[in-house]
Amino acid sequence: VRNEDKWSAGQGHLLPNFRTYADLYKDKEARQKSLKEQLMKQKAAISSNEPEAMEQRKLFASLASLMAAKVNSKAAKIDGEGGADRGGQGFSSEQFDMGSAKVMRLG
Repeated sequence: VRNEDKWSAGQGHLLPNFRTYADLYKDKEARQKSLKEQLMKQKAAISSNEPEAMEQRKLFASLASLMAAKVNSKAAKIDGEGGADRGGQGFSSEQFDMGSAKVMRLG
C-alpha cells in the first residue's frame, strides 16, 4: 500500500509500462474485455453459419456413402468376372498426357 501511494504520487513506478498496481489491473481488465468481445463475435459468426455447415456435413456424408457404394459395386463386378485384378480396390486408372499437365482418369 505504501508503494502504491508513493507511485501514485509520482515517485517511481511499478513496471516500465505501469506506474501502479491500479494501472496494471485496469490494463488487464481492458484486455479481458476486448478478448471477450472478440470471442462473442466469433461465436456469433459460427452460430450464423451453423445451418450451412450442417448442410455441408450432410453432403459430405452422402458423398462418402456414395463412394463406398461405388467401391463395393466395382468389387462385386470384379468378383463376378472371376476375381480379375483387384490392385486398386475396384478402381482402374489411366494417365493421359495433356501437354504440360498429366491428367489421371479413374475408371
